[in-house]
Amino acid sequence: MRILFAFFTALVLSGTTLPASAQHEATPPAASPPAAITPPPVASTRQGRLDQLFADLRRERNEKAAERIAGRIWNEWNQSGSASIDLMMRWAQRAAEDQKFDVALDFLDQVVTLQPDYAEGWNRRATVHFLMKNYGKSMSDIDHTLRL
Repeated sequence: MRILFAFFTALVLSGTTLPASAQHEATPPAASPPAAITPPPVASTRQGRLDQLFADLRRERNEKAAERIAGRIWNEWNQSGSASIDLMMRWAQRAAEDQKFDVALDFLDQVVTLQPDYAEGWNRRATVHFLMKNYGKSMSDIDHTLRL
């Protein structure tokens, strides 16, 4: 996030105009062909990071190291990309831990409505439905999770 902020700050600052005296002294940059756009390395995308973590987990033989890798996988899954969704997920988790399943379900309904491609929202809602013994709804949400 800090890198993104720094990038936008630099972008804004580079767009400022030069004082009138400096504008005459400035020479236009030499024309060069635009650089070819190369795709980012695989590990820089979320799916790429997950693929790499699963490959690492598959190869790992040390139980403690495997647990750390599994924790990193869970961290990737839990990042929705939205601070609001992450907050609602935390509230839902807290409500479920306090066995306030209706409250947790309200938050999770909002999560899957606002971000329907976020698999962990569907997974958590399936879990809450299961805890409420709503097995049909739980299975439906798990099916949706697996499709994502």
